[in-house]
Amino acid sequence: MSKKIVTIGGSKEFKDFKLASTEINKILKKQKLAKKDLIVYAYEDSYDLNGAYKAVEEWAKASNVKCLSGQIKEGASNTWAQRKEERDSILSEKSVLCINLRVGNKNGGKGFLEIFESKKVPVEIIDEAPTTTTVKDTDDKLLTPSQKRKGEVPDISVLARSIGIYSRVASKLLNYGCLMLDTETTGLKDDDEVVEIALADCQTEVLVFNSLIKTDKEINEHAFKVNQITPEMLANQPTIDKVWNTIEAVIGNRVLLASNAPFDERLLNQSLAKYGLTCSFIWQDIQTLYRAYSCQREASKYPLKTEGMCRQLGITPGTHRAKEDVLAQIKILKAMADKVVPNFDI
Repeated sequence: MSKKIVTIGGSKEFKDFKLASTEINKILKKQKLAKKDLIVYAYEDSYDLNGAYKAVEEWAKASNVKCLSGQIKEGASNTWAQRKEERDSILSEKSVLCINLRVGNKNGGKGFLEIFESKKVPVEIIDEAPTTTTVKDTDDKLLTPSQKRKGEVPDISVLARSIGIYSRVASKLLNYGCLMLDTETTGLKDDDEVVEIALADCQTEVLVFNSLIKTDKEINEHAFKVNQITPEMLANQPTIDKVWNTIEAVIGNRVLLASNAPFDERLLNQSLAKYGLTCSFIWQDIQTLYRAYSCQREASKYPLKTEGMCRQLGITPGTHRAKEDVLAQIKILKAMADKVVPNFDI
């Protein structure tokens, strides 16, 4: 018998537990599934066990439904592919009867059913979010993992049009003489700071600034597993206030590009705040541009980031150090300018 799997999607900001409970009960009623027959499998990719994850956990407790945690521990594996493989391995060992449910988004959206894409776990698709596109067998190789889950196929003509439009945007950014920026940080939270900054010219791919940054903020375990930067490596490095004038002079009035510009801007400002400094530049987010270019516009879809974009475009990913990642991000921009068609099997 196929397994019905519950995955907890959405974000840590999801707070509407009452809405989650209502939507889950509606789905159970629609599918004629009795609570006594269920075991909920809970999983949250962001590692944050609040929000949507907590909402379903609370529903299970209130409904007297067994809830198994298949949560992968933070730092257990780094890439999406590795986390997915570990998740699938966990699921393959469970004989559970569950619903494939995704609850919420950043705006606290309604719950809905979603196809669960997994090679190792046989899954019975009991329902899916409504879509206007019909999946054909011949189109399967065009799908991203998220699109396979949702049954969405990028129309070839729409994809070609998007590539045509946004390749021109990428070309203009290259011609503007923009700089690409990448940072490594102590973590992702509101009190974390930058520990490495790299800047490179998008046209020449020449590094114009690259330095480790000393901070008294401890690098958290997950960040260390990604960037491998140790306190000893930072001990004799300058603090950010000592290099900020140099960085500002290098950037001048040029536009800054980054794989996740809002994140880099936020972390830079968090690092500068203790010295009474601020970061104020014109930014362009490469990940947002690539999502439009590749018809993967919704932020809730396949978590591309630098590594995912590189793999879809046939580029060797960086090493999670600022110098290597900033050069990989320039190659992403140039690939878009050259109208490279993404490989949606990745």
